[in-house]
Amino acid sequence: MNPTIKRLFQNNRIVRDWLRPFYRNSRHVILVSHQTHIIRRKKKRGAPLKILFLVQYPEMWDALRTVYENAVQSGIETIILAIPKKKDEPAPRPGFELRNAAFSFLKERYPCVKDAFSGGKWIRIANLRPDYIFVQRPFDDLMPSCYKMRKLERHGLICHISYGYHFTEGFHLNVGFNLSLIHSVHMLFAENERVKEYVEDRMESLGLKNRIVINSGSPKYDERIPDFSNPNRVTALWTPRWSLTQGDDQSHFFDYYEFLMAYYDMHPEQSLFIRPHPLMFDCFVKEGRMSREEVQKIKEAVDMKDNVSWDKDADYWESVSRSSFMIADFTSMVIPYFLTGKPIVSSHVYDNIMNELKPMTDSFYYVNDSKSLFRMIDDISRGIDPLYDKRHQVAERLFPEDWQAGRVIINSIMAYEKNS
Repeated sequence: MNPTIKRLFQNNRIVRDWLRPFYRNSRHVILVSHQTHIIRRKKKRGAPLKILFLVQYPEMWDALRTVYENAVQSGIETIILAIPKKKDEPAPRPGFELRNAAFSFLKERYPCVKDAFSGGKWIRIANLRPDYIFVQRPFDDLMPSCYKMRKLERHGLICHISYGYHFTEGFHLNVGFNLSLIHSVHMLFAENERVKEYVEDRMESLGLKNRIVINSGSPKYDERIPDFSNPNRVTALWTPRWSLTQGDDQSHFFDYYEFLMAYYDMHPEQSLFIRPHPLMFDCFVKEGRMSREEVQKIKEAVDMKDNVSWDKDADYWESVSRSSFMIADFTSMVIPYFLTGKPIVSSHVYDNIMNELKPMTDSFYYVNDSKSLFRMIDDISRGIDPLYDKRHQVAERLFPEDWQAGRVIINSIMAYEKNS
């Protein structure tokens, strides 16, 4: 930033607020113009487009997988840069996990994947020469400084599709489309029309122009998860959230853990998969609700049971396909599960659901204590499911199977490249 402008930003709030949109827009226009010029020169030489995918969480690769596959099928050069997760505690790799979970997950599946911390130093984005860069998550504070969006902007056009699925108003929209993302993104692919409207309104309120927002749908649901549940063995999938505070992120783990352990001890003919939010136990320890030793005891207690197990897979396909029904806190996992047609028992009441998705949450069963949860498990295990037809009808109306978001996204990029 120019030193004079920097001093104005620091010393005068009114001037800072007035200049910020102008500065952001000017910077964005210059960077986009520069990158577009590079793309045009490559096109004249007959060189293919190049898309870089930044992946830090293998659990969230499903939101980019079909985008990647459609890019490859379209002759676009692709690179996947696998980035280790950030840790709260000091680590040999400063601030980041020693084991690169994303690289371990992706290296056997895709030949173009690179370990971002190769040879003891971060790979430079400039050396990869991307045209478009898909950021998996919009949280700069969890990324190495060299991969923050304001730096990525210098090397390619920033693209983003939500790693989850926004279906409620308020808090999660604000977090998912935070200022770091909104200021840096060039092409944003919204999972539904309400998200598109929200992002466009937020950009307008910030005075940001020259960004592209497209309602592409979510690539997470381009391929439906098949139902491989055993009709002779009722299996639940439990997905407790992570936070101890009230609200959408509230975890009901402590409300139902002991009850569920006792229930499945008494019903060895049934099974339970537990897939906690990745942040859950770390949050409990950080907030002082549990010690590391107590967490380990719970993990070992579950491991000793024959009919209860942790779902440790990087993606949730196996547990979703093999389970008979879901017991869920607030989570975007309810959408792929809903599309299987199997029952969802929710411990969270969706008061702030987007209007267009209210028919989906109206097709859930709701519980608020262990007694109501017992009744629901008992009903489902006996085949009592009065919302069966409604679920299937709503799923087909809201998420038609012939819509392919990954294809829409790549076609949009190619159309933009052709017209730029």
